[in-house]
Amino acid sequence: MRMLARTPAGADRERLWGWLALFGGTALASFAVLTVAMGRWGLLWFRVPAALLAGGYFQSSMARATRTLPVEIAGIAGLALCGPAAVYVQQGRFTAQALILYLLFTLWFVDRMLTARRTLEAMRTGAPQVTLGARLAYFAPPLAIHGAALLLVAGIVLGSGGAAPAAAIAPHLAATLRNAGDVAAGPWTEDPMKIGFAEMRLGIIYAAFTIAAWRMWELMALFIS
Repeated sequence: MRMLARTPAGADRERLWGWLALFGGTALASFAVLTVAMGRWGLLWFRVPAALLAGGYFQSSMARATRTLPVEIAGIAGLALCGPAAVYVQQGRFTAQALILYLLFTLWFVDRMLTARRTLEAMRTGAPQVTLGARLAYFAPPLAIHGAALLLVAGIVLGSGGAAPAAAIAPHLAATLRNAGDVAAGPWTEDPMKIGFAEMRLGIIYAAFTIAAWRMWELMALFIS
C-alpha cells in the first residue's frame, strides 16, 4: 500500500496491485477460516486496535517517520496482539492468560528495541566505550529501563493470582544475560545487520523459554488435578 501510494502511474503499479491482491487475499482467506470455519468471531475485536495501529504506522511511514520512538512502540504494541489472538484461537475465549501474555510480550519487545537503538546509536556516533565504566555509563538508560521492566514482569506474574506460572519470569532473564554480555564485550564495531540477527536469535530463545515455562506449568497443573 505504501509503495502504491508513492509510485507514479505506470506498469510497475500493476505488479504492486498484484502483490497487494495476493497478500490481502491470503490474509482474508486465513481470517475467514478462523472466524467462519472455526467460529472464532471474537477475532473481529482484534481488528479494531490492529486497524488503528496499522493506520497510524502507515501514516507515519508515508511521512518517513517510522523510526521515531512512539511509532516503534506503537508497532510493537500491534505486533504483540498476535499473542492474545493466538490464545483466543486456541481456547475459544478471552482469558486473563491472554492479557498477561500480551503485557509480557510488549514489555519484552519494547525493552529489546530500546537496547538495540542505544547499541546502533553507539555504532553510528562512535561513542567512547573503552572502559567498563564508560560502557556502563553509556548504557545506563536502557539498563535502568530493563531493570524496571524486569520488576514489572515479576509483579505481573506474581500478582496474576495463578493465571501465569512463576517460571514466566525466567525467559525475561535472557535479556538480562544478553545485556550483561554486551556491556562486558567492549566497543561495538560489528555490522548493524549482525546486531539485528543477534536480536532475532535472542527472540527465538525467549519464545522457546516462554513456551516451555507455560507448558510445564500446564502439565504440572494437570498432574496435580
